[in-house]
Amino acid sequence: MKALFRKDIYEITTSLKSVILIWLIFPIVAAINPNASYFVLYIGLLAGTLSSTLISYEEREKWPLFAGTLPVSRKQIVTERYLLTLLLVLAATAIGGLVLLSYHLRGYSEYASIGLLVQNFSTSLVMPSLLLPFTYRYGIEKSRYIVMFLVIGIALGSQSLSSIFERKDGIMDPTLPLIVIGCLVLFGLSYLFSVKWYQQHDIA
Repeated sequence: MKALFRKDIYEITTSLKSVILIWLIFPIVAAINPNASYFVLYIGLLAGTLSSTLISYEEREKWPLFAGTLPVSRKQIVTERYLLTLLLVLAATAIGGLVLLSYHLRGYSEYASIGLLVQNFSTSLVMPSLLLPFTYRYGIEKSRYIVMFLVIGIALGSQSLSSIFERKDGIMDPTLPLIVIGCLVLFGLSYLFSVKWYQQHDIA
């Protein structure tokens, strides 16, 4: 498992340098301009899709075939990828929290919405929860159209449901904990489906 983590970190820091650069730019823009606080959501969306991007690189380099010769099970491969995804989402949420904290410290408390931070965490979890099972079942090429529509749907749904995450009077909606729990449950179910489908997937 440790070796799988090291492989993914190496892949991210070498092949995906441009993604890391964008990931750093978003919070800087959001911190400088409170009117661009929605950039906090982009940090989470990027974190949520990074796992599928890694799978794309792996399939291109024939990693799944090589992995079949290693003393690791498909369940371990999926488990590591979900743990990595969760860590990335938590990192994105922490970065978003620092941006919102900067608003408080600079006197822009009206932009420091807890609802926005919860929306960031929730959307970041929903994205991989829906993307990864299809990717593990059909492969990145066959699932790319499904993935495209899911990304568009999640992005539009996140915007249209943004009012749920905070009331107009600035008071945090009491349903927020339920939303977070629901997203965590979805993430757990997604993991179970991914394990099952990846074990059944024929790698050519």
